[in-house]
Amino acid sequence: MKRYLSIWIIFGILLISLTNIPTIYARQVEIETDDLLVRSGPGTSYEPIGHVSSGQVFTYLDQEGEWISIDYHSETGWISAQFASITTEQENWEEKPSNDEDAQTDGNEGTVFTTIIPVDVVNLRSEPSTNGDIVTEIPIGEMISFSVMNDSDWIHVTWGDYTGYMPSWIIGDEMQFTEVQDSIFQGKVIVIDPGHGGIDVGAISAAGYYESDYAMMTSEVLRDTLEKLGATVYMTREDDYYYSLSPRASLANLHLADVFLSIHYNSTPQYPSANGMNTFYRESNDRALAGYVHNSLIETTEANDRGYDSGDYSVLRTGSRPGLLLELGFISNVEEEENIQSHQYQRKMTEGIIHGLRRYFSQR
Repeated sequence: MKRYLSIWIIFGILLISLTNIPTIYARQVEIETDDLLVRSGPGTSYEPIGHVSSGQVFTYLDQEGEWISIDYHSETGWISAQFASITTEQENWEEKPSNDEDAQTDGNEGTVFTTIIPVDVVNLRSEPSTNGDIVTEIPIGEMISFSVMNDSDWIHVTWGDYTGYMPSWIIGDEMQFTEVQDSIFQGKVIVIDPGHGGIDVGAISAAGYYESDYAMMTSEVLRDTLEKLGATVYMTREDDYYYSLSPRASLANLHLADVFLSIHYNSTPQYPSANGMNTFYRESNDRALAGYVHNSLIETTEANDRGYDSGDYSVLRTGSRPGLLLELGFISNVEEEENIQSHQYQRKMTEGIIHGLRRYFSQR
């Protein structure tokens, strides 16, 4: 009898031990940008062997520094880790972090704020509970409007045509938020000039794309965000057509713009390693504006700081409103172009410009 009892005790211990063995999941890599180069080795000096696009998922193999290797059509391919996320299973962002750091949102019920989603994907739910149906998924970098629910760990969120709820801890400290009702951008008029266009494609990138297209992409993200913050925004072009420089600046004069921003990208094919951002102004009165916007861009993107200075550019020369010409990176640099193609990096640039404008307007 003792023998059988011992066997059952041992079996019970083994059963408990087995239930505590962690499940092993295959690690996967999800691509977060379009037209990302896959290379034969961990670095830009290695030969490209293909492209991958946003949303594609591959089996994780290894990582060396800032490069991840994936199973790419049964061979080993390497991609920049900056544009991919590694998961072992679907991450549940609705679980509180272990340090229990909730968003500090008490006392602001009813006030509407905006912020940018800081994690890979957030489930927007139909009610303030993980039992609520998933209305949609909001990806990283998207701007949302939200209001605080006192005595609750959830916030009420609006994203485009969707409304729902998400856990408040996800968005962090409310000091990062912009209060929509009292936004400093309310009543401000901003003219955005997407550089070049039409027959004037501007610079041609290392990957063969046009500066005019990148300028339009950035301008559209910036316009949409500023409008959500209450600004009135005019674009000098909203299509791929060439408009001469004088009318672009004149549009800012016509609308008595508070700020005119001409969006450009740099290129030096003879120096493919050149990188970083420049900001130019014309009138000395605009130097402060240039400093606020340029420094905020460098802070948010961590790009190489090439400084801000005066420049006698035609698009600024004919304008009488505060204006800047922004050179937001070198599309002749392979790595920098990959950044620029990233939706997340576009959001970072937009955030930097907006932070700089906010600082500028707050001093006036």
